[in-house]
Amino acid sequence: MSQEQLIEDIKRAFPIRPVPNRVWLVIDGSPESYEVSHNYDGVAWDQLKEEDLNTKLQGDLNVLSPVGIRYYLPAFLINSLTSIESADGAVLVFTLSGRISAKHRDWIRERASELSAEQIELVIQVIREVEKDRPYLANYEESIKLLESIAADLR
Repeated sequence: MSQEQLIEDIKRAFPIRPVPNRVWLVIDGSPESYEVSHNYDGVAWDQLKEEDLNTKLQGDLNVLSPVGIRYYLPAFLINSLTSIESADGAVLVFTLSGRISAKHRDWIRERASELSAEQIELVIQVIREVEKDRPYLANYEESIKLLESIAADLR
């Protein structure tokens, strides 16, 4: 599949509307979560700017709830495919699982809990695309196995 087709599939699989209420976007009531919820309040995923995705929004992935991950993930996935300067935030969220503890694997499972099997398959395809150009970023195969098991549980 071409990169252009993958991007179109991502756009089709992740609706732009409705934008979730900021209350549902974050995992807790911490000051960091509060700030993130205000930064994203009413902002559609297709309106996030590339420079923000490459810099200041990377850390936000840690406090987004499963609902927030599901909603904003397509912006990070597309950015991972189109921006050479991308820090691959979305890809890293789902690939760190191969490097660290079972606790982090559980964190990944929780973050993916709002995704459909189709959406997880698209994440896997993006990881495989990124792996071609940047094989040094993460332990891709271990992460892909974890995501495949999550997708299988959803079927």
